[in-house]
Amino acid sequence: MPLICQFFGIKIYMYWDEHFSTAKQLKLILAWCEIHKKELIQNWNSARENGEINKIEPLK
Repeated sequence: MPLICQFFGIKIYMYWDEHFSTAKQLKLILAWCEIHKKELIQNWNSARENGEINKIEPLK
């Protein structure tokens, strides 16, 4: 799986053999981000302050 972009510690990979369309994958990512917005902000602040982050539950 090739890395196609990296910024602010975020890595974007290309999965060419997945069954989801790119648009559907993006919608799922955005939905996950919206659901876990508070946890993402807490992780961002924690990472900047002490280099630690907590795992966040995936979509089920």
